Amino acid sequence: MILSYRLAWTNLYRIVQGTHWVGSNPNFDLGFFQEYLDAVGSEPPRLAGHKLIDPTNQAVGMLLRGECKSLSQANVAKALDLGEEPHTALGDAYQLLQIFCRLNDIGMHFPSYHDLLKELPQ
Repeated sequence: MILSYRLAWTNLYRIVQGTHWVGSNPNFDLGFFQEYLDAVGSEPPRLAGHKLIDPTNQAVGMLLRGECKSLSQANVAKALDLGEEPHTALGDAYQLLQIFCRLNDIGMHFPSYHDLLKELPQ
């Protein structure tokens, strides 16, 4: 059983090797992977090489100017006047994309969160 877990994790890390993990506090999410590996007595494969990016860190200037209370995703979104999305995986990812685009002056048209939900398979 442990061997199949190791094979699965090795394949997962092969897939993400060299990729960028974008998220709000991606180390937190990566911690779930590590917790699981610890539970099954395994380690991440040595070939795991990925980059973790938290777009909210780009709002440091806003924080220093007092435009937002902290670099949390919710506070940065509020400071950017993006509105509040539901605290779901999709809502958080959608909001993070908006934050990334706004902080990097990437003009994108975003469908509303609810229109986005309509596009998902049922």
